[in-house]
Amino acid sequence: MDYASVLEELRRERDQVEEAILILERFARRERRDQPQRQGRPRATGKKRRPSGESRNRAPKEAAAEAAPASAPVPKAPER
Repeated sequence: MDYASVLEELRRERDQVEEAILILERFARRERRDQPQRQGRPRATGKKRRPSGESRNRAPKEAAAEAAPASAPVPKAPER
């Protein structure tokens, strides 16, 4: 085994790896610089958006109208 040739090959590989690392670091810096800083609450991703007029706590207007009976007068309590 020729140690000198092994060391020379390893040094060349190390130089190539270091060069690749520097290039990737430059790309990462440029990418961070180009993106605006985000502020506030992050967007809710993966959730379905409700059509306007629908609430999370209420049934849709059409279904609520069908489910609710017509309001009947409330009987008065007997007088004493």
